[in-house]
Amino acid sequence: MIRFQRFLSCFAALMSVFSIHAQTDTLLLNDGRVLVGSYKVSFNHAKVESKTNQNEEYEAEVVKSLSTSKKHYHVVFIHVGGESSHYLAERIVDSKVDLYGVDFPSGYFNANSVSQSFFYFEKEGTFTYVNKSSLEAFYATYFGTCYEAIPKKTLIYNEGSITKMLNAYNRCLNPEAPQQALEPNFNELNLSAFGGTGKLTHYPQHKFVTTGHLNDNASYIGLGLNFVLQRKVRLGFEVTHSKHSVESLIFNSMNHEFKAIGLNLTASYIFRLKKVSLEPMVSVGAGKIYGVAILESKNGIYIDYKPTLPSLPSYEELFYNFNASVKLGYQLMPRVAIFARAGFDVSTTKSIINTDQDVHVMDGLLITGGVSYKIKN
Repeated sequence: MIRFQRFLSCFAALMSVFSIHAQTDTLLLNDGRVLVGSYKVSFNHAKVESKTNQNEEYEAEVVKSLSTSKKHYHVVFIHVGGESSHYLAERIVDSKVDLYGVDFPSGYFNANSVSQSFFYFEKEGTFTYVNKSSLEAFYATYFGTCYEAIPKKTLIYNEGSITKMLNAYNRCLNPEAPQQALEPNFNELNLSAFGGTGKLTHYPQHKFVTTGHLNDNASYIGLGLNFVLQRKVRLGFEVTHSKHSVESLIFNSMNHEFKAIGLNLTASYIFRLKKVSLEPMVSVGAGKIYGVAILESKNGIYIDYKPTLPSLPSYEELFYNFNASVKLGYQLMPRVAIFARAGFDVSTTKSIINTDQDVHVMDGLLITGGVSYKIKN
């Protein structure tokens, strides 16, 4: 009997633990109702949506707060263009004085594609907007005598700078107060692999030989390594290998192929919408052409060229490259994303035809697709 009672006690304790862990998000409404389920904040922070029941959603004005295992949200007023609206702000710092923030995607409040953030301090249930237009005056008023005691003041309106000031204020109120760790500027490290095709045109600019334009069908493969700053700017480099099949519209003897390896530095700005990202991107670099060889004539007929006609071009070892493109990405899993990229590529080198050496320009459209793996977050 005693063993059976012990078993029931252990079973009840286990079930209580399980029931606690089984509970997910807690949604508190202004009418006093508490709802337990699985919820998420909409991308524009204007409502709470149910993950399990897609038809169930709550506008921000009827919501008081939402708590999940990792985040807490509270409703705040945001004043834009003379109008006030309710939005759900995420708690960034949990301390004696809390910091809440709402980060809207670019173009949400304005037409110039600039993202916009709003920050609030919360103390004893009172939310106070961190005034962007007069930040120093706001700190001086809100912090009181603690403001002058802060040796290194950061008066920039972004999450990191405001968190630094709030850390100093909390330390002034209580020297033993824990400090909120700042999110590093370096957010992600990604490795990518990609491949694609290109339609290029060559413009050999030789003084004494007219070669016309050359059509180039190219194929590319490559590897990239990049890191993300402040979740918005991506910097990195790419190593590429390409194969080129070049055809002259004038001389069959100009038909040839070559290979190239290149190293490019890349930079892009990230616009995010849920799992989708759009990145305007530029890259610059240099590379080496090798393996130049004559292509056989398509019709099997070769014309008896005079010695003065152009022979196979001989390229300079290095070429210089610039590329402007747009990249569209989709987050498949927390660490894996796929992407497609289309851009215009310009390369310059020098080529020698007979004894004539001059500028050799290549440009055209490149289309690539690939996969990216997040090494570190």
